[in-house]
Amino acid sequence: MLLNESIIERLQEVLNESKLSKRQFADSLGASASSLNDMLSGKPKAISGILVKVLELVYGVNPVWLETGEGKKRKGKIVVTRKIEVDLILQVRDLSAKNQKLLSIVTNALWEQQHEAKDKV
Repeated sequence: MLLNESIIERLQEVLNESKLSKRQFADSLGASASSLNDMLSGKPKAISGILVKVLELVYGVNPVWLETGEGKKRKGKIVVTRKIEVDLILQVRDLSAKNQKLLSIVTNALWEQQHEAKDKV
């Protein structure tokens, strides 16, 4: 996603609403404080897809809203709440496409198994 002033403003809005320091916010995204400062000052030309996904999972940010300002700011409930989950997401991005696909299959199977067990209760 290409960075522009509007996206930077929306990213700043999410940061402000989090009530975290820049360092804490960056940590929650798996980024360094200097990387976050660079983004907020518009130094990089783009924001990574993985960072957009982490914003979605950790803060419930709607990626369409982040990019365009259209639609609801929050996509839904916050999915990820612990740093270990953010770290796992960041590790997944480093997997090969084949291993990401395999992980996706296993994760979906586990998810279905959990929901089947809940349905039986």
